[in-house]
Amino acid sequence: MDRFVTKTSDRKRNPTYWLVFSSSLLGLLLLFVPPEVMIQIGVRVSPLGTLRDKTISLFQALRIALPVLGSLGVVWLSIPAHVRRNVRRFTFNLVVSPWLVPVIMALALTLRLGWMLYYPTTLYAESNWYFDKASEIARGYGYVYDLESGKPTAAYPVGYPAFLAVLFRLTGPSTLIAKLANVVLSVSCVYFTYLLALRTFDRATAVFSALFMALLPGVIVYNSLVCSDILFVTLTTLTMVLTLCHIDQHTRGTVIALLTGLANGAMALTRSIGLALLPLWVWVRWVVVSRHSRMSSARWVVAITVGTSLVVMPWMFRNYLHFHKIIPVSINGGANFWIGNNPQAYGGFMFPRDEAHNPLLPLIGDEVAVDELGYRLGLEFIRQNPGRVLKLLPAKVFYLFNSNDQGLHWNRLSALSPNQGGAGTQIFMLTNLVYTLLVIMALLGLLILLFQRECRRMMVWVGVVTSIYWTLLHLPFFGVDRFALPLLPFMTTYAAFGVSAILAIDDPDASRMERLV
Repeated sequence: MDRFVTKTSDRKRNPTYWLVFSSSLLGLLLLFVPPEVMIQIGVRVSPLGTLRDKTISLFQALRIALPVLGSLGVVWLSIPAHVRRNVRRFTFNLVVSPWLVPVIMALALTLRLGWMLYYPTTLYAESNWYFDKASEIARGYGYVYDLESGKPTAAYPVGYPAFLAVLFRLTGPSTLIAKLANVVLSVSCVYFTYLLALRTFDRATAVFSALFMALLPGVIVYNSLVCSDILFVTLTTLTMVLTLCHIDQHTRGTVIALLTGLANGAMALTRSIGLALLPLWVWVRWVVVSRHSRMSSARWVVAITVGTSLVVMPWMFRNYLHFHKIIPVSINGGANFWIGNNPQAYGGFMFPRDEAHNPLLPLIGDEVAVDELGYRLGLEFIRQNPGRVLKLLPAKVFYLFNSNDQGLHWNRLSALSPNQGGAGTQIFMLTNLVYTLLVIMALLGLLILLFQRECRRMMVWVGVVTSIYWTLLHLPFFGVDRFALPLLPFMTTYAAFGVSAILAIDDPDASRMERLV
C-alpha cells in the first residue's frame, strides 16, 4: 500500500483529523450567528466598550471568510484519499524545488515596491524626527536635540537614525532612500523567517511561513514609511536565527556568537526593549540548542555578551557623560511607563495634549526630567490603584494583539494628498482580516502540534516562549499592535506548520518527507 494512504479507521483516530473537522464546523456555524450578536460580543470584549467601523467591517468579512474556510476543510476531509495524496505530492514536490524560495522573495519584493510606489507618503510625527536626526548625523552634527542649542539627546533610540545616516552619507538625505532601505530589510526579514521556520520545523513549514510573511498586508504597508519598525523586526528575527544556529567548531562558533551579540546590540539601539531580550537568547541557547551543538553554552553566553557590549557600551558611556546617569539606550522609558499607568490609561497609547491631563507636557525639552517624572507618577499610580493596574493588564495584551493596521494608519496620516485612495475602510478590513486568519491558523497549528511527535522537541516551542516573554516585557507599559511585529515570524511559522499538518492529515510523517530529499 502507498505510504501516503491509510485506512479510514486510522485516519479517524488521528487527533489532527478531529481538530480540523471541529474547526471547520465552527467556521460553518458562524453563518448562523447574527451580526448583532457578534457586535455585542465585540463590545463586551473591547476594553473601551465600543467598536470602530473597521472592526464592524472585519466581523462582516469573518462571517464570510470563516465559513468558506470551514467548507474547504470539510471538503478536504471528505475527498478520496488518492486525491489528497496527489495534492500532497504536488505540494511537497513544489516545496523542495530550488526555485520556489527565490520566487517567494521576488514576490515579497514586488509587493513592497508596489505599495511604496502606489501609496506615496511624506514625513509625519516620529518620521520627521528620524529623518532630521539622520540628516544631522550624516552632516557631522551628532545626535542632538536641535541644531540651535547643539544639546545632545537620547529622547529616542539612536539605532534607526544612525542606520539612515550611513546611507545618507553615501546618497544624501532622501526619503526615497529610507523607503528603499525598508524594502531591502523587509525582504531580508522574509528570508530570515524562512530560516527560522527551517531551523525549528522543516522545509515545508519554512516555505509556507516565508510565503505568509511575504503576503502580510500589515507588514507590507510599513515599507512606505520612514520608521524604525522594519529594521527592528529584521534584526530581531536575524538574532533569533543566529541563536538557533548549529555550531560544531569552537572558532566558528565564537565568531557566530559574536555576530549574534552584534546583531542583538544593533537591535537594542534600534528599540531599547531589545536589550531585555538578551536573557531570552541565553535561555534558548542554554536549554534548546546546547544539546545539538559541541560549543559550550557558557562560551556562547560570554561571546554574545561581549558582542552586545561592543555595540551598546560606547553609547551608554556617551549618555553618562552628557546626562550624568546610566542610560543604556534612550530616555523615553519614563514617558511610556506613565502612558501605561495613569488615571486616563486604558491599555493602549494615550498622550493628552493639555497640561491638565498630562503633567509631562511642561517639561518637554528636559529629557531627564520627563523620564524621572514619568516613572515617579507611574509608580505612584500603581501603589495607589493596584486593582485598576491589574484590570489594565488584559487591556494591554488586547491592544498588543487585537489588530495589525498601525502601519496603515500611519500611511493614511502621512499621505502625500488628503484625498489619496488606498487607505480606506476596506483596506483596513483586509489587513486585519488576513492577520486574524493568520492568528486563528497559528492557534490551530499549535493545537495540532500538541498531538504530533514534533511536540517532544524543545525547538518547536521557542516561538511560544518568546511570545510569552515578549508580552510580559510590555505589560508595565502599554499595548500597540506595532509592538507585536517581531512575533509575526513565529505566528507565520505555527500557521505554516498547521497547513503542512493538514496536508498530511492521513500521515503525520508526510510533512517531514522533505527532510529525506
